[in-house]
Amino acid sequence: GKGGGKKGHPLAPPGLGISAPAAVPVAKPPAAEELRIDISDGNAYTKADFVQQYSGLVEWNAAPKYVGRKAAAAPAAAPAAPETRIDPADGNAYTLEDFKACYGGTKEWNAAGTKGSL
Repeated sequence: GKGGGKKGHPLAPPGLGISAPAAVPVAKPPAAEELRIDISDGNAYTKADFVQQYSGLVEWNAAPKYVGRKAAAAPAAAPAAPETRIDPADGNAYTLEDFKACYGGTKEWNAAGTKGSL
């Protein structure tokens, strides 16, 4: 043909005669069908299963989404840090369990009174 010859691969140094690789279509993996938990038995089912069982979408719309091995729950609040109190013996903050382990009871915990934080 007429003209300037083959165009090389854009990343290859000029003059090597390397052409760009052919574009290979990348197939997207099929989307996993959504599952939801039927609260009547705790198992995960497809939308079609819910419609077949309940003849409608009321239960599907109310059902929690299935994620992995358990239903997706509303994000739980971070657990509150346990209450601590200052032990006057050393000035450090300890939990009730720490006081019980050290002193064998709650007398010192109750006497400490001042709340600390972990």
